[in-house]
Amino acid sequence: MTFDPFGLIIDNMETRFFLKKKKNSKEGIIHFAFTLHNKKQRFSTGLTMKQKNWKEGLPKKNNSTTKIRKDLDYLKEELDKFIDEKQKSENRLPTKYELERECGHHRDGRKTKEIDNSIKKLIQVMHEEEKSELKAGTIRYKVIHLNHFIQFVGEKRTINDLYEDLLLKYRRYLISEGREDVTSNCYIKTVKSFLNWLFEKRIINYQISKRIKYLKEIKKDIIALTDDEIEILETSNLETHLQNQIDIFLFGCYTALSISDIKRVNREMTINDEIKIWREKTGTNLKIPLIPEALEILKKHKYKLPCISDNKGNEKLKIAFKKLGMDRIVRISKKYNNKVVDRFVPLYEIISWHKSRKTAITSAIKKGIPHVMVMKLSGHTKFETFMKYVELANDDLKNEMNKLSKTKNESIAA
Repeated sequence: MTFDPFGLIIDNMETRFFLKKKKNSKEGIIHFAFTLHNKKQRFSTGLTMKQKNWKEGLPKKNNSTTKIRKDLDYLKEELDKFIDEKQKSENRLPTKYELERECGHHRDGRKTKEIDNSIKKLIQVMHEEEKSELKAGTIRYKVIHLNHFIQFVGEKRTINDLYEDLLLKYRRYLISEGREDVTSNCYIKTVKSFLNWLFEKRIINYQISKRIKYLKEIKKDIIALTDDEIEILETSNLETHLQNQIDIFLFGCYTALSISDIKRVNREMTINDEIKIWREKTGTNLKIPLIPEALEILKKHKYKLPCISDNKGNEKLKIAFKKLGMDRIVRISKKYNNKVVDRFVPLYEIISWHKSRKTAITSAIKKGIPHVMVMKLSGHTKFETFMKYVELANDDLKNEMNKLSKTKNESIAA
């Protein structure tokens, strides 16, 4: 076998120790020492001793070092066992991050029972803590995302299994499911928040959350209805179960409310032809003036819109749009095997509740309402997020750019 200067066996990785001298002190701190892929890794044991009692990688045998020698024997036995288990169960050596975490557990005396270390159990603890800090809607989505993560990794997994390769596999799994990148990034964001919580609680000793990266989102067309298409909806007269969905969609076009907020609208919120509602997602109070068309829809349904589950509602919405001939061809872009592929489909195939909110915002901007006023209506707090809802045609941009032309302006003045 080959040894490096610290006495480490390079061929099969064996635990060793070395003393790192303190500046201007007669003491030193004992460190774990490993070699992984020809790179030396060192992590503190938290134990200190006098330099004069250290020799050739171990404490000298005397009465003053008895306890430290016993502690190091225990640490060596536990870490060798950990390395051996990884080799037998997964046919690999531990990563740097796994070694650092394992060393931290023993150093800080936090080696707990498997049930206390289970990912599922710790997620439940985090949810309980966050109930008083986060909005109910945020908690609901975090539960969905982390249940998805548990389903992937398995309910019997512990934090000892949270190594980099597992997180990268989960990221690849999200991609393979074919959902939108923005949705997958929401799942990743939630998992990262859990990993950061573990770090903040000192349950793990390194920020492994940095190892799972967000997916690079592709810039997609913003799909909003035109004035002519809104007029078709306004004059529609379908079967009741389909017309109900059209009414809800139109109400979103008139108010810029999301479907989750629309479901909460009631008579008490409607005061002097104005809706006063607390938007959970952004934590803002909204006051939305009701135009006559919106007020008419509310009165028709006695101030409680007939909302059903999002999935069933979207299905019925697609059927309604198809019956009304809403078949304008739109482009949707998706990633397949890291390649962006454009598809061209009729509007009714991809219509959803969210399109009503985008329609409201886009329509307001096109009619000349200032961005600040529209953001006040929609409840957006970040301009960057707000602009993801705005569809501006090339003609709109061309008209605005013409204002910069001196020649154009002079001819208009003449």
